[in-house]
Amino acid sequence: MQNFICYTLSAWLLMACSNGKPSAQADNEEQAEQETPEIVQEQNVAKPVYNTTDALSFGLKGQVKNVTTQILETYDSNGELKEGNVTLTKEMTFDAWGHVTQDEWDNKYGYDADGNYYRGNHIYTIVKRDKAGRICQYIDEEQNADVGENQTMTFGYDKSGRQTSVKRVGCTSQWVENRYYQGKDCHATKTECNAEFAYGGTAVITTTYTYLHFDELGNWTERVCLETRTDTREAQWEDEEETTVTETVTVEKRSITYYETTS
Repeated sequence: MQNFICYTLSAWLLMACSNGKPSAQADNEEQAEQETPEIVQEQNVAKPVYNTTDALSFGLKGQVKNVTTQILETYDSNGELKEGNVTLTKEMTFDAWGHVTQDEWDNKYGYDADGNYYRGNHIYTIVKRDKAGRICQYIDEEQNADVGENQTMTFGYDKSGRQTSVKRVGCTSQWVENRYYQGKDCHATKTECNAEFAYGGTAVITTTYTYLHFDELGNWTERVCLETRTDTREAQWEDEEETTVTETVTVEKRSITYYETTS
C-alpha cells in the first residue's frame, strides 16, 4: 500500500511539471511568448529615406533638418564695414523624408505617414509639384471670401533643380524674382526682383552676394548682400513720377543642422 502511494505521488508530480510548468523554465517560456509580438512589430517599422529634391530646390545640399538665418544690419566705422543688430530671423525646416515643412517665406507644409501633402498655412491651401517632384506652386487663396492675405507663389527651376524664378501674386502686391548662378553652384550670385504695389508704385531690387564661409557640405553659412533698390511712384502734386534709389548692405549668417546618416 505504501509503495502504491509513493508511485501515485511521483506520477502526479511528473504530470504537474509537464502540463502546469511551475518551473523557472516554464516562466521564461511564457515571458518569451509575450515579448515576441513587440520584437516583430519593431522590425516592421519602415525607416525614413531622405529625398534631397526639396533641399536642392531651396539651394541646399545634404540631408538638411533645420536652417536658421539671421539678417544683420551694417554701418560704416572709419571706412570699415561693421556688423550691427539682428533685424530679422528666418527658419526653414525639413522632415526625416526630406519634405520641406517650412520654407523661407514662412509657408507651411504638412505630410501624412505615406508622404502625401495634407495641410498648409490654411485649410484651403493647395500645393502642386511638377513631374520631377519639385514644388511648383503654393496656392493660399480662399475662393469664397475677400481675404487680404491671399497669395499664390509659383516656382521655376533649371535642369539642375535650382530655383531660377519665384513669382508671388497677392492682394497688396505682386513680384517676380529671378535668380542667377555661376557654374554648378547651387547658391545664387545675384537676384533681380520686379515688384508692383496696389497703391501704384513699382520697385526694382537687385541684390548681389559675396560668400564668406561654407560648411563641410558646401552650404554657405555667411554672406554679404548688396541691395540696390529703385522705387518709382506718382508725384503727389505733379503729373509725373518720382524715383528714388537706395543702397543697403546687410550680412546674413545661418546655422544648419542635418539628420544623422548611417554608413
